[in-house]
Amino acid sequence: MSLLDPYIIILGIVFILFIVALSTFKNEDSQKGGSLNPHAFKDCSIPNLSYRVYLKSDEERCLAIYHDIESQNVIPENQERHFLDWLNNTTGQRYVVLQNDTIIATCGMEMVEDYTMMIYGLIHPEHQRKGLGGLMLALRLAE
Repeated sequence: MSLLDPYIIILGIVFILFIVALSTFKNEDSQKGGSLNPHAFKDCSIPNLSYRVYLKSDEERCLAIYHDIESQNVIPENQERHFLDWLNNTTGQRYVVLQNDTIIATCGMEMVEDYTMMIYGLIHPEHQRKGLGGLMLALRLAE
């Protein structure tokens, strides 16, 4: 067994996750959004999910999710300005995830020089630990 074997295994797992991510979405038009297939990840237990590109009118709900998470001491205090700046001024992609037309999460990504940064992956506390984070990662990888 060479020293590279663990890295080859990890690369294989990442490749499989990427293939699963590409097959996760029913609608591949990221500008319009689409339905998320929670069955692509066996651990996702949230029904009736969809996603779409963030709109300025989503700011209030996204900020409420931010505050709900911040109140659990998960996000450092005084980061709200940075979050709002990202929501409204970034050149990257921003998405909202909805359950029955109610925003329950937001996430995004941004190109910085030669790499892509995953930025924010905020899930309302009521929907955490249900596999939605994996779907949000897949959404960003599929882009």
